[in-house]
Amino acid sequence: MNRLTAVFTTVFAATFPFVAVAESGSTTYTQTLTEHEAALTITADADSGRGLAVDVDPRYPGAECFGGPGGSRNVKGESIQVRGGNNFAIWWDGDQLREILNRNTISKWNWETGEMGRIFTAEGCESNNGSKATPALSADLFGDWREELIERTSDNQELRIYATVIPTEHRIHTPMHDPQYRESIAWQNVAYNQPPHTGFFLGAGMKAAPKPNIRLVQKMGAGHNGSAVLVRRQPEDDNANCLLSAKWHRLLRHLHLWWGLPG
Repeated sequence: MNRLTAVFTTVFAATFPFVAVAESGSTTYTQTLTEHEAALTITADADSGRGLAVDVDPRYPGAECFGGPGGSRNVKGESIQVRGGNNFAIWWDGDQLREILNRNTISKWNWETGEMGRIFTAEGCESNNGSKATPALSADLFGDWREELIERTSDNQELRIYATVIPTEHRIHTPMHDPQYRESIAWQNVAYNQPPHTGFFLGAGMKAAPKPNIRLVQKMGAGHNGSAVLVRRQPEDDNANCLLSAKWHRLLRHLHLWWGLPG
């Protein structure tokens, strides 16, 4: 019996598939949810550990798949010379491609030079879960559609929230307006941690993002209309602000206020 080590959904191409990585047998496959049949299966008697399907290269439609036998692949299952990662991804810079989040660093694939370059380091912070290198949380919390990164400090005394300050020309509704994305923020802390994905394709050559069907069901009470935010630029870094560096109880209190929850 195969033991799945990574299960998540992502817009792989024109369909909306289910992606899984197993420790033996069929190590990487996608399954189209509407048709209930495997669109791509890659088998090997090996422990793939984990995998990732995200759009990092505009030369290939849809997402690129990392992990499993044979290295990186396109949506047709063909091997491609693209470097990515097996752990996490994040929307950080100004384009619609995703960057690779690994431990406390964010890196970007440069398809023109064929190199992976680091664009951000959360100095003084650590990831979790050993080689899985998962953040405390990566999610669209504030501002526009790009994501924020939450990491613990090496001494376990603070949680820090980092946000990009790189400009972007793209304007869409925030991913938190998307029901699947909101669900995937929860799944980061359930069973195996996996990066969040939207219920529509957000990447190079994307169509107009769907208009969210969300309404306010309860008005925020008095005193829950905002909160002071501790903002400081990380030393010697041009592309991130540390929005909050706080003790646990202070962090939770601020998040309650931002999200309109009691607290």
